[in-house]
Parts: sequence; structure tokens; C-alpha cells
Amino acid sequence: MTLNLTTKNYALPPEMRNYLEERISKVTSRLDAINTDVYIKRNTHHKQGDIFDVEVIINVPKKMIVAKTQAPDVRAALHILEKKLDKQIARYRRKATNEKNYSD
Repeated sequence: MTLNLTTKNYALPPEMRNYLEERISKVTSRLDAINTDVYIKRNTHHKQGDIFDVEVIINVPKKMIVAKTQAPDVRAALHILEKKLDKQIARYRRKATNEKNYSD
């Protein structure tokens, strides 16, 4: 699996990159993921300060699993995305096993 990381208006520190890779590899370990794209964008809101838009796209056979969120901190956004991706991956795996059972 390859991890493609793209940032806009934000320089990702090395320790944050390691944390991100660890979290994404944990989530994708249960899949036959082809590649994973992570997009991090920093926006400056006029009242709330910095807001981070984080999007994760996981390409698996015949499907794309996508999760997006906004948070004031990158770690908080990754924590939210990890929960969202866990739900979507569980649903994907459940459907994939059902399709295999029906095709036999």
C-alpha cells in the first residue's frame, strides 16, 4: 500500500507525519488497500482561527472509501476520521463477505 500525503497552507512536522502514518496503517491493515491519499488543508476562519480540513481516500478493489472532517487540530481531525473509517471499513468488509457467500 502506498500513502500519498498532500498539504496546503501547512507544513506537516515529522512527528505528525509519523503519527498520521501509524493511524492510517492501523485502519488499513484490515483491507487490501491499493493506495491511500490524505489531504490536509489549513483554512483561517475569521472568528475561530485555524481550521484544518482533512480528507482520507482509500482505494480498495472496486470501491473508494472516503472520509472528510474539519477540526481545530490535525490530531483531533485524525481521531475523528479514524472512527469514521472504521465504520465504513466494517460495512465494506461485511458487504464483501456477503457477496462472496452469495456467489458460491
